[in-house]
Amino acid sequence: MASGKSKKGFKLGSWFFLAVILCGLLIGLVLINSGTSLFAGASSQSASSTMMRYMSNNRTASSCKALFARLQASYGKSCPTGIQPLNAPQDAYDPIADVNKDKTVNIYDFSDIAKNYRNESWCSTKLADTTNPCAPADTRSMACNVLYSALSTSLGKSCGQSGYDDRVDFNNDNNVNTSDFSIYAANFQQNGWCERYYRLPSTCSVTNSGSVSAPKNR
Repeated sequence: MASGKSKKGFKLGSWFFLAVILCGLLIGLVLINSGTSLFAGASSQSASSTMMRYMSNNRTASSCKALFARLQASYGKSCPTGIQPLNAPQDAYDPIADVNKDKTVNIYDFSDIAKNYRNESWCSTKLADTTNPCAPADTRSMACNVLYSALSTSLGKSCGQSGYDDRVDFNNDNNVNTSDFSIYAANFQQNGWCERYYRLPSTCSVTNSGSVSAPKNR
């Protein structure tokens, strides 16, 4: 009888012991995750000043200093969404600064560079890596791509000026400007729209006296 009670007590004790171990493991995982988040937050706050120290350190390889500078300018930025303005600010997301190519320039990129701050070869390789993890598969038609290229070239030009392409003068005012870019940005995924403007004949003409003819309704 005593033997049966002892066996039952042993089983209950074993289950209790296992339960304590499992609870301990769960608590440990929660603490580890919390600690990681707190560390990342604290590191993010001091990252900028730490980057400056690396850039002013004489032992930091020159290519690594250039990489740190790009990291600092783009820190905290992520992949842009939608089509970006032709004159997008230089402090926007920088795929070169995103050394681990996770679509965000953050503490992890800083950590990778900091580990290799004296490795000229490693930093040079990263500076030369222009792979953009944000770039989506280009679903635009050839006509849309041609119009975008023409828009880039003609921006700021007027009818009669070299480089003006009236196919991208979408509002038909004889000037290619940000208004035309906005129209393109709203339609660049519509291949039929691009095909229409891509095939339009020129409507810009300049007389011998230098005057510009009125734009035709397109």
